[in-house]
Amino acid sequence: MDVRFGFILVFVLLLQTVDAELKKSSLTKIEDVLESVFFGRRKLSEFRKLNPLSNKDANLQHQIAPVKSGRSHQMESDAIIKHEATRHLMEKKTADELMEDEVINTAFRELVCPSSTVRCTPSEYRTMDGSSPGDLPRNSRNLPSARKISNDIFKATETLHDRQYSGLVMAWGQLIDHDITKTPTAGDIDCCDTANANNPICFPIDVPEGDERFSNCLNFVRSAAATSSTIKGCLNEIITANSRLYKREQINELTAFIDGGMLYGASDDELSLLRDQTNTYLLKTKEPGNLLPTGTSFCLITDDQNNDYCQHAGDNRVNVIPTLGAVHTLLVREHNRIAEGLKNLNRQWSNGKVFDETRKIMGAIIQHVTYNEWLPIVIGDQHMDQYNLKSSERGHVSSYDSNLDPSIRNSFAAAALRYAHSLIMPTQAYLDRTYRNEESFSLETQQLNPHMVVQENGRRLEDLVRWTTYKPCMTSDRMFEDGIRNNLFGISDLPARNVQRGRDHGLPSYNEFRSFCGLPRANNFNTGRNRGGLRDHSRENARLLQQTYQSINDIDLFVGAITERLAPGADVGPTFACLIAKQFDVLKRGDSFWYENQGQQGFSEAKVNAIKRVRLSSLLCEHFGLATIQPDPFKIEREGRCPGSSDIEDNCMVRCSEMRLLDLRPWRV
Repeated sequence: MDVRFGFILVFVLLLQTVDAELKKSSLTKIEDVLESVFFGRRKLSEFRKLNPLSNKDANLQHQIAPVKSGRSHQMESDAIIKHEATRHLMEKKTADELMEDEVINTAFRELVCPSSTVRCTPSEYRTMDGSSPGDLPRNSRNLPSARKISNDIFKATETLHDRQYSGLVMAWGQLIDHDITKTPTAGDIDCCDTANANNPICFPIDVPEGDERFSNCLNFVRSAAATSSTIKGCLNEIITANSRLYKREQINELTAFIDGGMLYGASDDELSLLRDQTNTYLLKTKEPGNLLPTGTSFCLITDDQNNDYCQHAGDNRVNVIPTLGAVHTLLVREHNRIAEGLKNLNRQWSNGKVFDETRKIMGAIIQHVTYNEWLPIVIGDQHMDQYNLKSSERGHVSSYDSNLDPSIRNSFAAAALRYAHSLIMPTQAYLDRTYRNEESFSLETQQLNPHMVVQENGRRLEDLVRWTTYKPCMTSDRMFEDGIRNNLFGISDLPARNVQRGRDHGLPSYNEFRSFCGLPRANNFNTGRNRGGLRDHSRENARLLQQTYQSINDIDLFVGAITERLAPGADVGPTFACLIAKQFDVLKRGDSFWYENQGQQGFSEAKVNAIKRVRLSSLLCEHFGLATIQPDPFKIEREGRCPGSSDIEDNCMVRCSEMRLLDLRPWRV
């Protein structure tokens, strides 16, 4: 809000005051607020004078954490002004005085209060000297450097492939992450440059002496800031008996709902660039090859003799890794297949009607596959049943609860869903039709490089998909492959960034989330069920944690949870299983458009049943020309049982001709 407009609003309120002395006193207080706001704006101007990165480094930085949109830029600006204005006000008045002063509260609310975000537990920030509370990243008790943690705990001392799950688990998880979360960074800046040492958006990662790969510092820019607010007025929240400074929050630029946003974009402007300009019921593709269209952002290749190009999708992170581009291509092709089918069934429908209904169907298919094929692998049947996350076999299930807030939880986006980084394989590869000959490429050469997807008009895409679905991913554990730990885009360390991002977001410690989930807190570094310690950790992992952290209560959420033993039937430990289950619970029950819901805007029972018969394996067969596939493409064949076994649990290859696609007959009008 413009400061002068805010001033007018406040002044009108004050005109109702009849006492002259009170008027004078109130105007003085408003002047104090205005002075503080102008101070905040001056600080904002100073912060914008950055030492920018080079174009190439900026492109890499965007990939590590996306830059903010125009709306997020404004939210961050508001947050910085609010932060600095609060600090300035507190130089003149005590927290108690500010809390009790209605004039200052009203003025502050009108001038500098933007929107809110959601947390499972209260944020934990610090001041520069480590005291609490503050707005700086969690940094009490001289927490170990995130890079040191990576070296001591996350280094892959052995390479273990999973015995059950394929590379598609990681690829689909990444796709869903890009559908529901996108936290922008505060800007393009080299935080390792000493000139930016005091810039509040900088939070560089210290590199320990003798590091095997990096020297001195890893660049790290804080997530763009936002602030929380309540109808009571933001000062009442900023300054309370327990928290006497501004509370920093972060921004999610996407809708939290699983709705195919990574296909259709997050705005009408983005969508218009993705739709075919001739047959507007279709999504745009590039021919020959039926591939994603050409884009320019977040990709480090240009057109060459192989006709390589940067892909364009509803989410601009599509080029991060080839397997992600492959899954994007799958869903664009399925959108167009369904749209053509609906157009042929109902020729009276307008292009807009066909497109909208196809988009609705695609959202439902993505929801169905995510909750019934992918999510049970991640959190296990126990948590699926506890939160009633599985779809019914047939018919409607009305689970919508309007009282739920389906927003993405900070702990989910900044920690829990990042578990899948440990599944990333050291290579990307092609696997030919014999399933014997594999052509591999190191992971570090394929980051931001869609060559494996688009080369020769997509001729080898089938082989990439075959490898992704047939070969195992890495084991879910504390070990991260060198390609992402020492060579993330050639400039950073992914698990170290995960730790740093949790601190940047003020995530409380591992123990706090244990309590939140109803799990026993660890009081010491002992293992075992009855010793009051790290009961869900192996002795070796507990030993590493004790060597790394001074106190059991210092352990970062990501570090403590990723080092847990896996929960029964799950791909994560108990703490992450809890946080992921709770998030997907509110995403389902808080979504009035959930595909199983019955209502005026929902699907008929026949349509719901048709969607519930869809399996991801059938889409993979249809769109990549595969001859055979496992019934469950998220799982590999059971070793020693295939071929020959007809037991569904063995997941042996079946002919793609046996697979069924979505039956569109219920949509005939």
